[in-house]
Amino acid sequence: MTLTLRGRLSAAFGCALLAAAVLTACGGGGGGGDGGADTPARPAVTLSPISVPSDVTSGISSALTVTVTVNDPSVFNGQTTLYTRIVDDKAVIETSVDLTPATPTTYIATLRTRRDLNPGRYTGTFLVRLCKDSACSAEFPGSPMTLPYDFVVNPGSFAVVVDQPTDVTVHQGARTIPQGNIGVSGMLPLSGPWTATTDSAWLRVSPASGTGPFSAVLTVDPSSLAVGNHSATLTAKTADGRIGLRTIAVQVLPTSFTFSNADGATFTAINGTPIPAQTIQIDLNNGSGAGSYWQAASSESWLKLSPATGNAPAIVTLAPDPGQGRLASGNYTARADFSSPALAASASIPVTLKLVPATFKSSQSAPFLGGIIGHSNNPSTTTLTLNTGLTKWPFTVTGLPSWLSAPSGGQVNSAGTDVTFTFNPETAPFGNTSVPVQITAQVNGDTHTLTLPVFIKNDERHLVPQRAGIGLASTPLGQVLSRTVRVAPSFGDAVPWTASSDAAWLTVSKAGDQLTVTADPAALPSDAISYANVTLSTTTPRVVPATVRIALWKGTTAATAQSIAGAYKRVLADPIRPWIYAHKQADSIDVVNAHTGAVVTTVTIPGTALDAMAVSPDGGRLYVQEPVNKRFAVLRLPDFAVLGHVPQKSLDTVPQFLTVGRPGGVEVLYAGKDAYRITDAEPNGFSLGTVATEPVAVSLDGRHLAGLGTTVPFIEYSIVGNDGMLFAPSTGGLGGGASNGSVQDVAYSLDGTILYSASAVGSIAGYRCAITANRDGGVYAGSLPGGSTYPNNVEVGSDDRVICGVTAGSTVDFWVHNAAGALLQSFKAAGTSRSLLARQLVISADGGVVVTATDDPKLAIVPIGY
Repeated sequence: MTLTLRGRLSAAFGCALLAAAVLTACGGGGGGGDGGADTPARPAVTLSPISVPSDVTSGISSALTVTVTVNDPSVFNGQTTLYTRIVDDKAVIETSVDLTPATPTTYIATLRTRRDLNPGRYTGTFLVRLCKDSACSAEFPGSPMTLPYDFVVNPGSFAVVVDQPTDVTVHQGARTIPQGNIGVSGMLPLSGPWTATTDSAWLRVSPASGTGPFSAVLTVDPSSLAVGNHSATLTAKTADGRIGLRTIAVQVLPTSFTFSNADGATFTAINGTPIPAQTIQIDLNNGSGAGSYWQAASSESWLKLSPATGNAPAIVTLAPDPGQGRLASGNYTARADFSSPALAASASIPVTLKLVPATFKSSQSAPFLGGIIGHSNNPSTTTLTLNTGLTKWPFTVTGLPSWLSAPSGGQVNSAGTDVTFTFNPETAPFGNTSVPVQITAQVNGDTHTLTLPVFIKNDERHLVPQRAGIGLASTPLGQVLSRTVRVAPSFGDAVPWTASSDAAWLTVSKAGDQLTVTADPAALPSDAISYANVTLSTTTPRVVPATVRIALWKGTTAATAQSIAGAYKRVLADPIRPWIYAHKQADSIDVVNAHTGAVVTTVTIPGTALDAMAVSPDGGRLYVQEPVNKRFAVLRLPDFAVLGHVPQKSLDTVPQFLTVGRPGGVEVLYAGKDAYRITDAEPNGFSLGTVATEPVAVSLDGRHLAGLGTTVPFIEYSIVGNDGMLFAPSTGGLGGGASNGSVQDVAYSLDGTILYSASAVGSIAGYRCAITANRDGGVYAGSLPGGSTYPNNVEVGSDDRVICGVTAGSTVDFWVHNAAGALLQSFKAAGTSRSLLARQLVISADGGVVVTATDDPKLAIVPIGY
């Protein structure tokens, strides 16, 4: 290979240009000289041997140095152009030359080996010609010159370039690096075969061999690397031994967990209700690389994690279950702990739980048994609710006495559970009782207790005969030796009962609820009253027995119509004896035998003027009003001993009427609207409050009261209210049209189903005594036949005959009807143009004699027979 260079010379820089021309020219060829003498001319330039470094390496251009000495600068005088030819027949050097002055006449020339020289030894000679023309037809002295060379090219390296950064940062366990694969290539245009390897398993090269230019891909797999700094080297080798190196540095950081909500989870719920779960997404910041297996654990038993193991990324469900720890309401904290054993990574998220107490309620704040007056045995049901949705929780019922029953427990939720209370009236205390019953619901760790005061009203039951007293008679007028009465408990279901007589002359029999008493007067004394007591008893616990008092008048003379002169104002019939109590509103009472007309005795109550009177249904007590003293005398019968005095409650209002009833078998005195309980232990009375009307008539069973225009259709007695009470839920009337004016008198049929009334104006059917179906709410049912203007008396006898008396009857003063209302008889009692006094007509206990006060004035005695 020959290269010809041409350069211009100057006087100032001749030497330098000469040297430069020589050293920068390359090429080959030959040429002739300019001829010359036999003795060679001294060379213009001499060249030192080439200095070769020991580390000539393939792939690298190495420096070969030559010392250039200019021997005679004058040789170049007049030469404007220097042509230099260098012949490098083996092409081992580059075309560039570096020239550095050393002394004024010496230079250091640096030749460079070609980069693409293969490893091996290179020897040869460069031929250097200094020419005066381009054809090198003439040369300078000493030209041509030879420059031998001998050097060894060692197997060298070559640069490996990359298309991605080689400093890598990853988190432990990552399977890849953020920049992905790294492309590598050699800087030299290699043409031979090559191979590529790495010194670490986590750095892979592909392909591992090839021919031609080096090009490959590096794959970094840091998944197995521990935390810290790591490096690996790629080594690429050519067949001739050249090596290309590239180092990859990897920094492995600790791997940590990431959460969709690093603040954790918060739950608020009513204790005992299902708590909706929450989910959280977890991951590892190593890109789901190796070691992404994780496991989770809860710091508290009440927090459940699902799943508890897996591979990241994953969704974990957090579900509180207060039942696991039987948690009470309140605030709780827990941790959900996550770990990756392979990566030594761990993290926790906080979990808070707020449990609000459930609300335990009863639909009744105070269940009530026994009814208003303690006569009911109906159950009482309360509904328990617990606002825990569909989740049921157990409850228990405690604090029940033996006579109070309820379920011992059950389960309750928002839908509610009924708890029914019942009681046994036969063993429960009488009166008003409150029992604090505890109902306790257990909800996890919360104990909810309701204390329900269960109120029980339990009245004392009595056996109650329809009549407390019975009057019988055996006289020439006729005989009444048997009566039948109904017997029933004061309330509630029927109970078995038996009857016994304490007198040989009186026998008793029972048929269902009917008691029949039958007398045999044969052995009894004449013109005297004989007494007997019939005891009613039962085996049913705590039912008070009853006594029916029987009196029989055995007379030897028949009753006749007669009268006793005197201005009698008040007349009252004894319910069992043939006695009539009459007074003139003075201080004494005449006791008259209705059958004989004789005054049996006179009872004096000094210091007062007497007024209204009443007698016990069993004939045991006589009550007399003392208006001046504002009290009511209580006299024992038949001896008229003073037992006590009932004080008049309403001092400003003088009662017009006294009546006595036995509601529930308990004797009650009605003084106007004021009611008093009278017993042997309470002869001065016990106030029971007031009733809605001023009674004139009381039904035999004591449950119906009638005043002059209004009624109390139903009345009950009970011990449950303030040691005793009367219960009258409503009032009624006499029936539309029962009277068109002032009502003068009223009376009940024996069974209490019919109310008769006498009006001074009369009924809508005319001047008659009206019939009212009381138990039908005061429905007018017609009038009694017969009658005359201005009825002012109506009475019902012991045989259920009805008598209607009038004012100023011309020929008849009163009419007698049977129980069906049919007219039987009529009688005259008052004198001509004289009248019966209102409400002063009475019937003897046996039903055979009518006694009435008239304005003659007199006390008329009229036998009506049987």
